[in-house]
Amino acid sequence: MIGPMERSGGIVRALVMAGFVLAATLPLVVPGFDATAGAAPTGRVVAPLPPLHVVHPTGAASGSAAAVPYLADPAGQRVILRGVAASGFEDQAYTGATGTTPHYPIDPTSYAGTCPANDGLAPDPPVCQDDFTQMQADGFNLVRLTINWSELEPTPGTYSTTFLDRIAQVVGWAGQQGIRVILDMHQDNYSRFLTSPADASVPQQPAPSGCSPGDGQDGAPAWAVFTDGKPSCTLDGVNLAESEAFLNFWDNRTVPGPQGEAPGTGLQDHYLGALEALATRFAGNPAVLGYEVMNEPQPGSSASLPFTNLYNFSDQQLLPFTERAIGALSGVRDEKRTCPA
Repeated sequence: MIGPMERSGGIVRALVMAGFVLAATLPLVVPGFDATAGAAPTGRVVAPLPPLHVVHPTGAASGSAAAVPYLADPAGQRVILRGVAASGFEDQAYTGATGTTPHYPIDPTSYAGTCPANDGLAPDPPVCQDDFTQMQADGFNLVRLTINWSELEPTPGTYSTTFLDRIAQVVGWAGQQGIRVILDMHQDNYSRFLTSPADASVPQQPAPSGCSPGDGQDGAPAWAVFTDGKPSCTLDGVNLAESEAFLNFWDNRTVPGPQGEAPGTGLQDHYLGALEALATRFAGNPAVLGYEVMNEPQPGSSASLPFTNLYNFSDQQLLPFTERAIGALSGVRDEKRTCPA
């Protein structure tokens, strides 16, 4: 359990579990996009979602099932979450992809009372208002919404207000149906720009024998992809360019351009700045239950097969990153003592 934390005036309690930061927030007035714009949902519209909090049972034997903390509503009743993932929101690779254009529009007005056509070029249809009506009818009260760094910070240090408005629109639809949201900073194979990296001027290395050409799926923007000339091809299930790009991310490689809200000039710093911008926008919104700081983080390596890195990745790279991410989301240092310089 992480103790009291503050973010933009809202007191937050968060719990880190399996890559998630689950937060129960006290209600605040949240300015921004009118999430109720557009046609009224066809399903029921529930009362405003109450804030949740984490209960730590007392008197139970340590390690027993009765001692496990749980989420509860303001009346102290246990809340059972029945969740589903909503894809089709991320900046994913698609048939005929060119440049940096996302497949589906991110302007919220494109979804007001309508839904963009599913042309079959992307593997998932767009996320629209009626999806949440169906989720509610099927008994779901939690959705994991996949979002991408590439759309949140399309250029270094600049956070897309249009994309944040689009997220707010979807969060609003979910809240209308009594559904809470986990905002998932999603990546698959680091980025869909592995074949057009920021360091494309670096001479391309030849692909090893048996390495099958391929690109990433979604995640980082093109300016945050540094492959150092490694070919984007898969050998024994490992994409060489992806492994190099992740290595540069964990090494916090310096990138040119404005710093924005990032705590530094490195790749990881920029990612944390984007997380902070996201958390600031949704501070106090009771429909946002928490955050997944990164989907399926991978160990980076310059080797052809980086499996040896798995043994030290968790504690030497992933844990420090997660601790920094918690600070970016919450605004404090997770109750850790601040050591002298």
